[in-house]
Amino acid sequence: MTTMPLAGPGATTGAILRRSVGLPLLTLYGIGTTVGAGIFALLGKVAARADGHVALAFLAALLLVVPTAVSFARLAARLPKASGEVAYVHAAFGRRWLSVTVGWLAAAAGVVAAAAILSGAAGYASHFIGLSRPLLVVLLSVPVQGIALIGIKESAVAAAAISVLEVGTLLVISALGAGSVAAESLVPPMPAIGSFWGIVGAASLAFFALLGFEDMVYLSEEVHDSPRTMPRAMMASLTLAAIIYVAVGSVAVASVPLPALASSPAPLALVLETVLGRGGQTVAAAGVVATLNGALVQTIKASRILFGIARDHRLCASLAYVHPRTQTPVPATLLVAAIVTALGALVPIETLAEATTAVILLVFAFANAALLVLERRDAGSGAGRRGLVPALGLLLSVAFLALEVSRKLAG
Repeated sequence: MTTMPLAGPGATTGAILRRSVGLPLLTLYGIGTTVGAGIFALLGKVAARADGHVALAFLAALLLVVPTAVSFARLAARLPKASGEVAYVHAAFGRRWLSVTVGWLAAAAGVVAAAAILSGAAGYASHFIGLSRPLLVVLLSVPVQGIALIGIKESAVAAAAISVLEVGTLLVISALGAGSVAAESLVPPMPAIGSFWGIVGAASLAFFALLGFEDMVYLSEEVHDSPRTMPRAMMASLTLAAIIYVAVGSVAVASVPLPALASSPAPLALVLETVLGRGGQTVAAAGVVATLNGALVQTIKASRILFGIARDHRLCASLAYVHPRTQTPVPATLLVAAIVTALGALVPIETLAEATTAVILLVFAFANAALLVLERRDAGSGAGRRGLVPALGLLLSVAFLALEVSRKLAG
């Protein structure tokens, strides 16, 4: 792709991001992009919609995600670009307007997801600070955006450290909860036919909780040996996230009545308080940190997409500026930060999560279609594989989006 001269002090022609992230750090970063905000903030609402069948909701979401995750891993190996889906769609279809449209959709998904995550963080922070949710969102946004501006290595290290904290917290809750309830209560009875739409609705929120694996591709230009490192880190982080989610969800439903779990702004804090009679404040603190980690990752994602669009497609040159010392796209990050903060302060978390799901399903459909075209092109030239995986990912993404639209219309 053609790059353009950048405006502003310290700008250079064809801005280059620094490769400073290896496999261990990228895997922890990937865990941080997936594990965190969804399970900490939305678990109660997932369980309520699924009428307690939370494990089924997460498994349904996982079945939807896996083919697309494989597609993203293959795409990242082919085209290690910071602009992610923008580069993939452009390589497959060669239509500038289409690739830029997909880029704006992906950036919008990152912005809305970050806003949802900040809203979830505010729910946990309310355990400590008696301020309104909008004001808490604004206050919590400041450190997130500050870290995003410092530099990618520093951001990845911060995300990795927080990932260790949040995974440890979830494992402790799972172990303590499983030891305090009857084993049979961890496996609810099979759902009735009438529960189908409820589980579909729950899966849409569970899907939001599993998002994050795709965000790793936006670091492709900042990862050592990206074609080899990216797929390995992506699949490892998604697998671990799914295992943790099913375990935590099962324990939560077995420990706390559904109405209380659904209405709590800090559901995992409630689980530990119910199980031990204490510890809620500790989990609430971990919940704030974990959700802020997700907001950090989504901010990085959206800013890298905007940077990639501006640099590679000659749109809005100021967004392609990279700071000479931190090597971060400062204007793009500041723009993302402002929109994220406003949405998080003004829009309810469920609305933001469902909007993210709808937009990202569209992006997933385009990404799978791009890989399908590229792999069939390879097959036609006597190289590569047929596109069974991206075809399945495309079908599932479109079908789930249609189901979600039908559910909304029916409800």
